[in-house]
Amino acid sequence: DNRIAVPYNSQIRMIVTAADVLHSWTIPSISVKIDATPGRLNQVSFLLNRTGIFFGQCSEICG
Repeated sequence: DNRIAVPYNSQIRMIVTAADVLHSWTIPSISVKIDATPGRLNQVSFLLNRTGIFFGQCSEICG
């Protein structure tokens, strides 16, 4: 597993892509979801205004 630490009460911007097939990634507890598409850069922005440990997970059947 890989972890990232982000500052409290900060605007976060994530840019994702995929090298192989369509992927989708979500952090359900803060209602964030983004697709990773081969050949395309997708972005999502959100304000993380609470502290804690938030778990991301795959949300697309791929392969």
